[in-house]
Amino acid sequence: MKNVFGLMLGIGLIGLLALNLHPQEENNTSQVNATLLSSPRPTQEVLKEQTVAWYKYFDLKEINPQSQGKSPTSLLIKAEKKQTQEGFVIFKVMNLSNQLQTLKTQDGSLIMIQEALNSEGEWLPIEYWDYDWGLGSEFSQLELQSQHSVMITVPKFEGDFETKLRLKLKMNESQEVVYSEEFKAIVNLGQFNTPLKAKKTMSYLK
Repeated sequence: MKNVFGLMLGIGLIGLLALNLHPQEENNTSQVNATLLSSPRPTQEVLKEQTVAWYKYFDLKEINPQSQGKSPTSLLIKAEKKQTQEGFVIFKVMNLSNQLQTLKTQDGSLIMIQEALNSEGEWLPIEYWDYDWGLGSEFSQLELQSQHSVMITVPKFEGDFETKLRLKLKMNESQEVVYSEEFKAIVNLGQFNTPLKAKKTMSYLK
């Protein structure tokens, strides 16, 4: 009889312990889910048309003398291999000229798009720039001093077409178009398609 009573008491204590632990377990799960949702994630859906571009810029600073080099244009855009971020490629935009370069920005982003080589070897846009996001946009300028640089995050896409990409940036004052160094990537063939609902404010930075 004592053994039966002890067994029932043990089961009751385990049940109480499980009830007390369950809310905490739920809270932990919610916190983990919230963290995952707020983290930058790569674009994994199958894209059937070009997407709108947005390139956050950060870490404006003087160029390390070891990273300097000659550029055919006033700006050099190259991959920063020492810095990585899941789902993104980090690029550095460097002003190698002796003059201040003023870059137009929109809502905290440099105005640029990505282009890709199609199966016929032609460079075509896989993104477009939208000068009107519907709620109004804030335009400003980024002043990039001589021998200074700024970082940008470039999204990695998923797909089944291996190709080369490049970034396309339009200068503010001279209207000069600057391209980044080419880099290997994977995209969806659908990303070469023009959006069905093309807007008047859509631009390829020509």
